[in-house]
Amino acid sequence: ALSREARAQTTSVTDVLNFALMLEIFENEFYKAVLGRSASAAQNAAFAAVRTAVPAAALPALAQIQKHEQSHVDFLTGN
Repeated sequence: ALSREARAQTTSVTDVLNFALMLEIFENEFYKAVLGRSASAAQNAAFAAVRTAVPAAALPALAQIQKHEQSHVDFLTGN
């Protein structure tokens, strides 16, 4: 059963969209870092081991997924 406080919380459409935006930014940054394309050198370095484990044949698919994530971010931010 939910606590009284949990049931009393209300969520606005803005809250849901902001949450969705945060997730899309996270996903976009994840794929950028795996591909070594993050604006953050630390992120690129953190994912260096992952990058070496990704088969070369999978890189185009990951790049396409990252582009989709970027389009989601752009849509939610109005860009």
